[in-house]
Amino acid sequence: MDLVPLLPDGHTHRRPVLTDAGIPVPEDLAAILDLCRAAEERVIGESDTTADEVVEMFTLPMTDLEHTLMVHDGDELVGFVWTECDAASGESWLDLYVGPGRDELADVLVAFGTGLAREHAAAHPEVERWSLRSGCFADDAETSGALERGGFERVRRFWRMRIDLAGYAAAAPGLPPGVEILDGFDPAHRRTSYEVQNRAFDDHWNHTTRPFDEWFAFFDQAYLDPTGWWLLTVDGEPAAVCILDDSRREIGEGYVRSLGVLRDHRGQGLAKLLLQRAFARYAERGLRGVQLGVDSTSPTGANHLYESVGMRPHRVIDAWALWLPAEVPAG
Repeated sequence: MDLVPLLPDGHTHRRPVLTDAGIPVPEDLAAILDLCRAAEERVIGESDTTADEVVEMFTLPMTDLEHTLMVHDGDELVGFVWTECDAASGESWLDLYVGPGRDELADVLVAFGTGLAREHAAAHPEVERWSLRSGCFADDAETSGALERGGFERVRRFWRMRIDLAGYAAAAPGLPPGVEILDGFDPAHRRTSYEVQNRAFDDHWNHTTRPFDEWFAFFDQAYLDPTGWWLLTVDGEPAAVCILDDSRREIGEGYVRSLGVLRDHRGQGLAKLLLQRAFARYAERGLRGVQLGVDSTSPTGANHLYESVGMRPHRVIDAWALWLPAEVPAG
């Protein structure tokens, strides 16, 4: 898919220059981060995007690096589009960021992503149904408007929840009889962590179970915290997993990347125990808060659990989808 014919006059695009490690060179990383932060600030009045999150866009295993692009108007970076091709789930992904007053560029990037998704689908004829996915803050009228004009449907709402650790003095709760927490990152336990995490998320919306190596690549990022992988067992049997990371350490926040409890062990306070241990850990490190993401209509009631331990919705993010084949609406 060629972006050039879609761009307004005077605009150009290029792929970010990458280092040998596969991440943007410092000047491109800084420019992309500044644009992402400016886009957030315009919508929610502040930004909490970190450099690690931008790096992750380039190191996730399904990223389409050829079509992850910077858009310039003269020398000014005015747009950035990240794309992904995920044959396992039959999905392309599109994230777009545009500078202020660039509404027309958002429509261009949505059209580009739609054309690219068709190419992804054509390259994987074994997949019966392909979709293009995107997301944005619920208050982002520019991006949501462009997605809606491009034929997308809002399919889910997520919350990024947060607890403020100011004055948080609770000690990590002790373990009940028969409960043990193992090092889930240890190669001896890593595959069990994988199995528990996947089984725990079987009933979550849009979950795709992946091969172990592919699954681990999603977590094996620059911000990986190998001491924050907790595999919880009950009477010697795996029951729950909690994976923390340092992706938001730059802004003084902790992050719970994944928390899952097997169905037979739900309702026993295990998730609450793991969360409280995470809060205590981050408070001891002097961080100001802890965040996690959750489906606002979680079938397991996870959002209510998080509220019960003091977390509150901090950001509201809408998930959008376009099922292919589909024509971009005229106009």
